[in-house]
Amino acid sequence: MASNVNLEHQHYAAGFTQECQAIGSMYVHPTKASPLDLNLTNANLAFSGGGLSASFTNCIVVGQSGRLLNESTNTLTVSFSPLTGTFIGRVTDPATSKSLPFGGVVFQKQNAGYGFLLGTNQSSRVNLLP
Repeated sequence: MASNVNLEHQHYAAGFTQECQAIGSMYVHPTKASPLDLNLTNANLAFSGGGLSASFTNCIVVGQSGRLLNESTNTLTVSFSPLTGTFIGRVTDPATSKSLPFGGVVFQKQNAGYGFLLGTNQSSRVNLLP
């Protein structure tokens, strides 16, 4: 818990000024070979808002054994935890060529994933969608 408080002070020293709606759902461990347990063969990993100079999207394909293949020209690495339903990765911003870390969670009932990318003073949205 203390690490979350430190993170909030580091990135949001003045606190929060916006309200937002939150969603949640039960996560069920996958029984298939796919680490996602989502019905995706082709998907988009979209990055928008926050401190990004422009929104961008990486096209990905779920290959054999659930391995993700990046079909976009900028670098992307992402890994999923079947145990927790979370994902983490790094993406190169095409506008700045800077490598940025991101993370999120999958929502099986929505067949999607949502997360964030922390900048120096703002957070950007990450959406994994079919």
